[in-house]
Amino acid sequence: MNGHTSQVDRGPGDTDPDGPRSGRGLWRLLAIPGVGPAKARRVAERFGTFAELADAAPEALARIGVAGAAEALAHPPEIELPNVVDAQVITIFDPDYPRALAATSAPPVLVWVWGRLPTEEGLAIVGTRSPTVYGTRVAARAAGEAALEGIPVISGMAAGIDRAAEEAAVDADGRVVSVIPQGLNTLPPVRRRHLDAILAADGAVITEQPPDTNWTGRAAMARNRIIVGLAHTVLIAQATPRSGTAGSIRVALAEQRHLLAPRPDPATVHAREPASELLMAITDPAGCPPDLLGLTGRHAAQAADRRPLVDTVIVRGEELAAAIRPR
Repeated sequence: MNGHTSQVDRGPGDTDPDGPRSGRGLWRLLAIPGVGPAKARRVAERFGTFAELADAAPEALARIGVAGAAEALAHPPEIELPNVVDAQVITIFDPDYPRALAATSAPPVLVWVWGRLPTEEGLAIVGTRSPTVYGTRVAARAAGEAALEGIPVISGMAAGIDRAAEEAAVDADGRVVSVIPQGLNTLPPVRRRHLDAILAADGAVITEQPPDTNWTGRAAMARNRIIVGLAHTVLIAQATPRSGTAGSIRVALAEQRHLLAPRPDPATVHAREPASELLMAITDPAGCPPDLLGLTGRHAAQAADRRPLVDTVIVRGEELAAAIRPR
């Protein structure tokens, strides 16, 4: 583990199994306008049953920031939690919910999962959907080393770096946790063989999106916090500035995850490839311009003080095995 501890208040032991802390209960709370994951979590931590919630005093609701939704909270919609064949729904109050993810600043309150989530934190491998041979080799080698070390590989089932990392981990008999930005029912058939390989290797597919939700760019950016939250270390295999990978870096910095990245030899063509532009910047001993990561204000100032931006720079491939181990 990386020292992360869950801050979830599981409340009293006599809670209603169909109450606010259940999957259906959280789903009912999330259906109320203005009640997002953070507020739903606070409500569920404070009230063990919907009867308690209906009888709540205004000042009790005000203390957790939901006084404006008092009437709706007293009568949440009677809806059923959508389920998926062979999938489990895990809430932030369940013992199977990953502790490291629960301890992040904005964890999802419930997720749909195929397979089995590991109890230990993993190595997140992220990067461009259009890598060069260099980036693909970095991702594959890191995933293979992680498999040998028994470290789960966390990625996003996208093309490019994600696919290279996930396939290499499975080929090396390693475990993969693939975080997708869509509902489990909307995965295209072309990904089914890849999905089956992950599950056959004791891996998992996880999403915070309801079963029939289609892919969106917004959801793709949001899932970066889950990828980072499940990991003790984040490897940037290859990426361009102001990209989705830059978003993962921002999250990793905010959540204090260990960041590492390879630095291509400046004398080689790999260093001059457009896909390596961000690698060269985040591994530069002089520092990385914050605008390349979309950082502003105090976050930009904090990043500017990191020289290089990443915690560990990989120069030779043989350095990877030691760099990806938990700290």
